[in-house]
Amino acid sequence: MGFYFCGDSDHVWHVSAGAADNSGGGHSFATARKTLVTADSGNGAITDAASGDMIVIWPGTYAEAVDLATLTKSLEIVGTNKYLSKIAPASGNAITLYDKTILRNMTVDSAGTALIGAARSDILLEDCYIDGDSAALNTSLVANGRLVARRCDFISKAVNTISLLPSFASAEIAPVLFEECIVAGVTPASVHTILRNLLIGLNSLGRIAGVFRKSIFTATRTDVSGRFCYAASVVGRHVFDDCIFQALMTDGSASGPCAALETNDAVAASTRLVLNNCNIKSSGGGSNYDISNAGGSRIVIANSIYDKTQVNGDLIDMDYEDGKVRFAGAFGGRY
Repeated sequence: MGFYFCGDSDHVWHVSAGAADNSGGGHSFATARKTLVTADSGNGAITDAASGDMIVIWPGTYAEAVDLATLTKSLEIVGTNKYLSKIAPASGNAITLYDKTILRNMTVDSAGTALIGAARSDILLEDCYIDGDSAALNTSLVANGRLVARRCDFISKAVNTISLLPSFASAEIAPVLFEECIVAGVTPASVHTILRNLLIGLNSLGRIAGVFRKSIFTATRTDVSGRFCYAASVVGRHVFDDCIFQALMTDGSASGPCAALETNDAVAASTRLVLNNCNIKSSGGGSNYDISNAGGSRIVIANSIYDKTQVNGDLIDMDYEDGKVRFAGAFGGRY
């Protein structure tokens, strides 16, 4: 979304795949370093940078794993092209986040987890394309909280595309904000039993609170039997506004449950959701639900499209024909 970086400065480091090596000073395109962290006739730009510095990545594929946590550096890493400025190591995690990391206008592509930031906070992601293919449970993004993501694409071909999991070591509420993001998970046959495309707060006792605006969450599986597919699996207190949820089992013989939106039943009593102006659809699977609400969760929904015959559990629909609040199940009163 335009240029993010400022002019030449001792606090701005340029990285160009076209540079001969790392012998340049790095503070202009003409003297750009060749690598981020790998030594090549000198240190990579991130190695020499200090917390608070900006790293400008010019178009190219940088096959390096960047571990900001080990380096204990809070950096702003900015690409000049969302799709062509790419960090893509051949194996392992692409970027291990540190507190107060900022990533903008770049691609992070990994055979492992693209972004991992467990127990890290104050993370800002803008205009990024994040693609993870880890055979482990978490693929594109693992984060703790105090996370803001705007206009980002999170793509996965394995299991949980995004996992937002607060640290059990902290009793603080972990806030997150997503705006204009695409979160898409596609899992082929025999890759893990459960696909939770957006996984928020599994077993976290509700210590995460988020606002999600104008975002799309999709999950697709090609399994033939006994698998699970959820576009969003949610624990905590969240607002979803102008969002699309879609889950799809592509094989007609698939027998596992499929849900566009589910509340995870491990700590469902702590979950409170508000959905406004959302489009929610699930198809395929043995048990097929647009919304699957575990006992004890509270869901309020308004101005939204979903199949009322494909609701498992209770919710409050604010758009009942007579203008009154409709209780889709037998759940107590308003709260």
